[in-house]
Amino acid sequence: MSYTQGISETPSEGSDIVIMESDDEHDQLLSNSLRTDPKPVKYIFINEFAPDNLKGAIINSPRPTQAAKKPQQGHKQKTEALSEPVGEDDDSDEQSRVRSTGKSKGAKAKKAKTSCRTCNKLAVFESNDETQPQSLSVRAYLHLETISQQQGRRKKLTMVTVMKSIQCNPFIFTVESTFKAFVQEVASAAKTTMANLTLSRLRWKFETPASLPMKLLTDEIGFQAMLDAVQERTMGHTIFLYLPKPINLEGPPEMSSLRDNTYYEEDEDSSIRPEQNMYMFHKAQINAMRQESTKEVVELERRYPIGSHPLFPNKHIYAKNGMFLELTSLCLNCQSTQSDPRATYDMPLMSNYFTKDKAIKPARPPPGSSMTMFAAYGAYVKGEDYTPDATASRGDTQTALDNYYE
Repeated sequence: MSYTQGISETPSEGSDIVIMESDDEHDQLLSNSLRTDPKPVKYIFINEFAPDNLKGAIINSPRPTQAAKKPQQGHKQKTEALSEPVGEDDDSDEQSRVRSTGKSKGAKAKKAKTSCRTCNKLAVFESNDETQPQSLSVRAYLHLETISQQQGRRKKLTMVTVMKSIQCNPFIFTVESTFKAFVQEVASAAKTTMANLTLSRLRWKFETPASLPMKLLTDEIGFQAMLDAVQERTMGHTIFLYLPKPINLEGPPEMSSLRDNTYYEEDEDSSIRPEQNMYMFHKAQINAMRQESTKEVVELERRYPIGSHPLFPNKHIYAKNGMFLELTSLCLNCQSTQSDPRATYDMPLMSNYFTKDKAIKPARPPPGSSMTMFAAYGAYVKGEDYTPDATASRGDTQTALDNYYE
């Protein structure tokens, strides 16, 4: 029973209310017609008093749209966001958490991801340190010392000992290095071989403080003591090394023959630098030339022995056309190094050592000298060469005596 029917059943007396009755059948027909009827035609309002050119513009004009509302700022926006209902039941816990804390799930996930990355990095760093421990490195600076004598400032007659040091290139070694490897590094820094180092005078000290005394580093025990002292320090792993300047002492080269070709071999040492190997190669060539020239010098001394000329009993003399040249050791070495076209045993070298300016003049024989000496002097006066095999004639001897007494 509808509400209108209830009212009609209980009418009040003397009332002016018109009672309207509703029929259920009419209501059903009305609802069916609304469902089945086509949609109503969309009506367009046209202003009759507007000009003709405006009708198309009004008809074809797009429907005005409302501007998007700008998001509110401040406390009001936060309140509206918290007050929005959540349709699904799964988001009820999330909505309550957002209302209580004011933080979203994405922010928490981002923070957890960042913390996880940090933990992973720390874990990797710690694992690398545990699996691969790094050995302690030590920096060493080598100083080569030289001692010289200089005159004192106050007293010029007194000599003062002065020590100078030259710093070499630094090198780095670890506490796990051996003493032999350490000595090899020292030799490389000094640009020499291990055999030339004076290890009995090798000393060391820390860089700071500068007033620390030097300590000996001559053997394995001293090297281990230095490593222990370095490991005990928490910072400043730099040491200074002091060593006398080495003298390069080289042994004679070993001679060997192959297919009748004489050459010299040096002991190969991988520790020697290439420039030192080149120096030793040149040194071997010089030694070979000296040995070859020694044979020539011996032959020249045999042909021009000391006392070969009576006017110069204590010298090697080369006589030619009344000119006497003294064959000193330097002249013999120069002539022995020349080849046959330029110099022979009978012809001297064309150089400044064998010029007329270098010729020497003999002294007059003293009274009571032998006839041979007077004959040699007479030949010199004539500008001739003296031949000891020829017998001096009486005329030559008389001429020499006359020249002597003039």
